[in-house]
Amino acid sequence: MIKIGQIRNRYLFLMDAATLSAAPLWAYFVRFEGFDWGPLDLRTALLFVVFSVPVKLIVLQAVGLYRRLWRHAGVAELEQILLATTLSSVSVAVLGAVVLPTLGITPLRVPLSVLFIDACLTVALVSLPRLLVRLLGRRVQWRRLEDAHRVLIVGAGTAGEMIVKELLGHP
Repeated sequence: MIKIGQIRNRYLFLMDAATLSAAPLWAYFVRFEGFDWGPLDLRTALLFVVFSVPVKLIVLQAVGLYRRLWRHAGVAELEQILLATTLSSVSVAVLGAVVLPTLGITPLRVPLSVLFIDACLTVALVSLPRLLVRLLGRRVQWRRLEDAHRVLIVGAGTAGEMIVKELLGHP
C-alpha cells in the first residue's frame, strides 16, 4: 500500500498515462451515448488514442508537472496545471481535427464535441490526483502537529515567529 508521503511523480506519470488513454474513449462514449460507434468512428477513436496520449504526456513533461512536490503545492502549481492541460488540449485538438485526417491516418476527423469533452476530462484527470495528494498531505501534517509537544523558544525573535508560523501554516 502506498502512503501519501510516498506518492512520487513516477506514479502520477503512470496514472496520467492510464487515465489519459481512457479519456478519449470516454469522450466518444458520451458523444455517441454508448458504444455503438460504427467501424470508421472506432478506428478513428483508437488511432486518436494512440497518437494523442504521447502528445499529452510530452506536453505535461515539458511544462514540468513531473518535477513538483505536490504535497506542498500552491497557487503557482495550480496555474501550471491549467497551463499544461490547456497546451495539451490545444495540441491534441489540432492533431485530431486537422493533422490526422489531413495525413490520411484516420478515416474521419475527430468530432469537435469529442475534442471538447476530452479537454475537460484531461483537466480533471490531471488535476484531481495532484490536488488529492495536496489535501491528504495537509491532513497528515495536521496530525503530526496534534501529536507534537509544546516547546518554548527563548530568544529566537523573528526566527522563532517564522518557525511557529510555518508549523501552524499561517502566512
